[in-house]
Amino acid sequence: MSTAPAVGEEAAVTVEGGRRRQRGRWRCRRQRRSTHYTKAESIVVARALDAVMSDAPVGTNHTELSFWRRVLVAYDDFKPRGAVPREPDQIHKKWGRILRAVKRFAGIYENNQRTAESGRSEAGVKALSFSMFNTKEFPKFGYWEEYLVL
Repeated sequence: MSTAPAVGEEAAVTVEGGRRRQRGRWRCRRQRRSTHYTKAESIVVARALDAVMSDAPVGTNHTELSFWRRVLVAYDDFKPRGAVPREPDQIHKKWGRILRAVKRFAGIYENNQRTAESGRSEAGVKALSFSMFNTKEFPKFGYWEEYLVL
Protein backbone atom coordinates (compact mmCIF):
# COMPACT_ATOMS: atom_id res chain seq x y z
CA MET A 1 0.00 0.00 0.00
CA SER A 2 1.36 3.38 -0.93
CA THR A 3 0.34 6.85 0.05
CA ALA A 4 -1.45 9.22 -2.25
CA PRO A 5 0.56 12.14 -3.60
CA ALA A 6 0.15 15.59 -2.14
CA VAL A 7 -2.31 18.03 -3.69
CA GLY A 8 -1.04 19.21 -7.07
CA GLU A 9 1.33 16.25 -7.49
CA GLU A 10 0.73 13.49 -9.98
CA ALA A 11 1.81 9.98 -9.28
CA ALA A 12 3.22 7.88 -12.09
CA VAL A 13 1.53 4.71 -10.87
CA THR A 14 0.15 4.01 -7.41
CA VAL A 15 -1.58 0.71 -6.70
CA GLU A 16 -4.06 0.39 -3.87
CA GLY A 17 -6.51 -2.47 -3.42
CA GLY A 18 -7.00 -3.37 -7.08
CA ARG A 19 -7.20 0.21 -8.30
CA ARG A 20 -4.55 2.17 -10.15
CA ARG A 21 -3.81 5.81 -9.92
CA GLN A 22 -2.26 7.39 -12.99
CA ARG A 23 -1.80 11.06 -13.60
CA GLY A 24 -3.73 12.00 -10.52
CA ARG A 25 -6.87 9.94 -11.25
CA TRP A 26 -8.08 6.65 -9.84
CA ARG A 27 -9.02 4.06 -12.41
CA CYS A 28 -10.36 0.58 -11.94
CA ARG A 29 -8.45 -2.15 -13.66
CA ARG A 30 -10.12 -3.66 -16.67
CA GLN A 31 -11.72 -6.97 -15.89
CA ARG A 32 -10.96 -8.41 -19.32
CA ARG A 33 -8.75 -7.42 -22.19
CA SER A 34 -10.10 -7.09 -25.67
CA THR A 35 -9.35 -9.96 -28.01
CA HIS A 36 -8.31 -10.02 -31.63
CA TYR A 37 -10.97 -10.48 -34.27
CA THR A 38 -11.13 -13.87 -35.92
CA LYS A 39 -11.36 -14.01 -39.70
CA ALA A 40 -15.07 -14.85 -39.44
CA GLU A 41 -15.71 -11.86 -37.14
CA SER A 42 -13.84 -9.57 -39.51
CA ILE A 43 -16.05 -10.70 -42.41
CA VAL A 44 -19.13 -10.18 -40.23
CA VAL A 45 -18.07 -6.57 -39.56
CA ALA A 46 -18.01 -5.97 -43.32
CA ARG A 47 -21.38 -7.71 -43.76
CA ALA A 48 -22.93 -5.68 -40.93
CA LEU A 49 -21.71 -2.41 -42.37
CA ASP A 50 -22.96 -3.36 -45.82
CA ALA A 51 -26.38 -4.26 -44.36
CA VAL A 52 -26.71 -0.95 -42.49
CA MET A 53 -25.41 1.23 -45.33
CA SER A 54 -27.67 -0.41 -47.91
CA ASP A 55 -30.80 0.14 -45.76
CA ALA A 56 -32.49 2.76 -47.94
CA PRO A 57 -35.30 3.90 -45.57
CA VAL A 58 -32.78 5.00 -42.94
CA GLY A 59 -30.45 6.79 -45.32
CA THR A 60 -28.41 9.48 -43.62
CA ASN A 61 -30.92 10.34 -40.90
CA HIS A 62 -28.87 9.24 -37.92
CA THR A 63 -25.98 10.42 -35.82
CA GLU A 64 -22.58 8.77 -35.86
CA LEU A 65 -23.24 7.04 -32.53
CA SER A 66 -26.63 5.72 -33.61
CA PHE A 67 -25.09 4.53 -36.89
CA TRP A 68 -22.43 2.47 -35.08
CA ARG A 69 -25.06 1.13 -32.68
CA ARG A 70 -27.06 -0.07 -35.70
CA VAL A 71 -23.91 -1.67 -37.10
CA LEU A 72 -23.38 -3.39 -33.73
CA VAL A 73 -26.95 -4.75 -33.81
CA ALA A 74 -26.35 -6.09 -37.32
CA TYR A 75 -22.98 -7.50 -36.19
CA ASP A 76 -24.70 -9.30 -33.30
CA ASP A 77 -27.23 -10.78 -35.75
CA PHE A 78 -24.48 -12.09 -38.05
CA LYS A 79 -21.70 -12.92 -35.60
CA PRO A 80 -20.47 -16.50 -35.36
CA ARG A 81 -21.17 -18.68 -32.37
CA GLY A 82 -18.74 -18.10 -29.52
CA ALA A 83 -17.67 -14.64 -30.69
CA VAL A 84 -16.65 -12.09 -28.08
CA PRO A 85 -19.20 -9.32 -27.37
CA ARG A 86 -18.11 -6.02 -28.92
CA GLU A 87 -18.85 -2.34 -28.34
CA PRO A 88 -19.73 0.18 -31.09
CA ASP A 89 -16.34 1.88 -30.81
CA GLN A 90 -14.56 -1.47 -31.25
CA ILE A 91 -16.55 -2.15 -34.42
CA HIS A 92 -15.75 1.38 -35.63
CA LYS A 93 -12.01 0.87 -35.09
CA LYS A 94 -12.04 -2.51 -36.82
CA TRP A 95 -13.92 -1.01 -39.75
CA GLY A 96 -11.28 1.71 -40.02
CA ARG A 97 -8.55 -0.93 -40.31
CA ILE A 98 -10.51 -2.89 -42.89
CA LEU A 99 -11.45 0.19 -44.91
CA ARG A 100 -7.90 1.54 -45.13
CA ALA A 101 -6.52 -1.71 -46.51
CA VAL A 102 -9.51 -2.50 -48.76
CA LYS A 103 -9.52 0.96 -50.35
CA ARG A 104 -5.84 0.68 -51.19
CA PHE A 105 -6.20 -2.85 -52.54
CA ALA A 106 -9.32 -1.96 -54.55
CA GLY A 107 -7.43 0.79 -56.36
CA ILE A 108 -4.54 -1.54 -57.20
CA TYR A 109 -6.84 -4.41 -58.21
CA GLU A 110 -9.13 -2.32 -60.42
CA ASN A 111 -6.15 -0.66 -62.08
CA ASN A 112 -4.63 -4.08 -62.80
CA GLN A 113 -7.95 -5.32 -64.23
CA ARG A 114 -8.20 -2.31 -66.56
CA THR A 115 -4.62 -2.60 -67.78
CA ALA A 116 -4.30 -6.39 -67.81
CA GLU A 117 -2.35 -7.82 -70.72
CA SER A 118 -4.11 -10.09 -73.15
CA GLY A 119 -4.29 -13.62 -71.79
CA ARG A 120 -3.85 -12.70 -68.10
CA SER A 121 -6.35 -14.62 -66.00
CA GLU A 122 -8.37 -13.30 -63.08
CA ALA A 123 -6.11 -15.30 -60.74
CA GLY A 124 -3.09 -13.64 -62.34
CA VAL A 125 -4.55 -10.18 -61.79
CA LYS A 126 -5.30 -11.09 -58.17
CA ALA A 127 -1.75 -12.39 -57.59
CA LEU A 128 -0.23 -9.30 -59.21
CA SER A 129 -2.41 -7.05 -57.06
CA PHE A 130 -1.41 -8.88 -53.89
CA SER A 131 2.26 -8.49 -54.74
CA MET A 132 1.86 -4.78 -55.54
CA PHE A 133 -0.01 -4.21 -52.26
CA ASN A 134 2.86 -5.50 -50.11
CA THR A 135 4.98 -2.60 -48.90
CA LYS A 136 6.54 -1.64 -45.60
CA GLU A 137 3.39 0.19 -44.51
CA PHE A 138 1.07 -2.59 -45.73
CA PRO A 139 2.97 -5.86 -45.28
CA LYS A 140 0.14 -8.22 -46.31
CA PHE A 141 -3.40 -7.88 -47.60
CA GLY A 142 -5.59 -10.07 -45.42
CA TYR A 143 -9.04 -8.77 -46.23
CA TRP A 144 -9.85 -10.50 -49.52
CA GLU A 145 -13.17 -11.91 -48.24
CA GLU A 146 -14.14 -8.51 -46.84
CA TYR A 147 -13.31 -6.97 -50.22
CA LEU A 148 -15.66 -9.46 -51.89
CA VAL A 149 -18.44 -8.60 -49.41
CA LEU A 150 -18.09 -4.89 -50.10
